[in-house]
Amino acid sequence: MNWLNNPTPPEGAVGFIYILKYDNLTKAYIGKKSILATKTIPALKSGEIRPGAIRATRHILRDADSLIIVSKKDRAKARKQGLKAKKELFDTITTESKWKAYESSSEDVANHTLCSKEILQWAYSKKELTYLENKWLYSEGVLEKEEYLNSNISGTIFKKDII
Repeated sequence: MNWLNNPTPPEGAVGFIYILKYDNLTKAYIGKKSILATKTIPALKSGEIRPGAIRATRHILRDADSLIIVSKKDRAKARKQGLKAKKELFDTITTESKWKAYESSSEDVANHTLCSKEILQWAYSKKELTYLENKWLYSEGVLEKEEYLNSNISGTIFKKDII
């Protein structure tokens, strides 16, 4: 199923706010979707940087059971305890996400039939994307209205606690 409007991202957009309509348009779900996907993978052993990748380092502590990525402050604490953080190289690759085929990752809509997908607004930073999602959720009153399938806002305010 295709998006009803604005199918081409404007220059500089990083994501959008959408509304998905279900069950013959009687139910709806509002959410956000990034149009970019970032993947972090270990650097090539040859030392070459992958095409389109950004090279970075991280420091890790390994013990028998786990792998912990540590900050500069934590490395100093680890040294005092006789531990040494190992420096690892990794590549960060940014690609287009699968937003065109996206149909929601929310469990709230699992038992409903999708009827339409509409882009409501584009965002130009991750912070703006989160702000706009919350703005739409509050302004539409998704937790107070039965026609919305959203069960929470930001994972902290739940429909069951409001109604």
